[in-house]
Amino acid sequence: MKLIEYKRRRGHHAIELTPLIDVVFQLLIFFMVSAQFIQPETQLDLPIGKGGERPDDIAIKVELTLDGKLTLDGEGIEDREFEDRTREAAGRLGTDRIQFRGDRQIPYGRFVELMERARDAGITAFGIVKEKPRHAPQD
Repeated sequence: MKLIEYKRRRGHHAIELTPLIDVVFQLLIFFMVSAQFIQPETQLDLPIGKGGERPDDIAIKVELTLDGKLTLDGEGIEDREFEDRTREAAGRLGTDRIQFRGDRQIPYGRFVELMERARDAGITAFGIVKEKPRHAPQD
């Protein structure tokens, strides 16, 4: 009976990649699961205009989508509660400023109506947020 002989190879060392790949996949899964995914804001096709002042940080922010949905400081509201919620937000933030963001296809009259209703709620300063031109105008 002959015993099995094992020969040792000298100088040839192989690195096992399987544990390394396992660790990389576990890290990938960990970061994917633990990452906070930011929900995009309402997609609006803003009007274009020259650069101006930076939007005021302490202002009530109102978004109006093309389908008529209203958002006040990131929270969806019903049209009938606009004045009350605007008044509450003005008191909470201690401001009398409001900024409107709206799709460029929204009728002008709708903005005027919302501005009048905001004025009834005690707002005195109004702004409309726009985006910068995509290319520099030619003189």
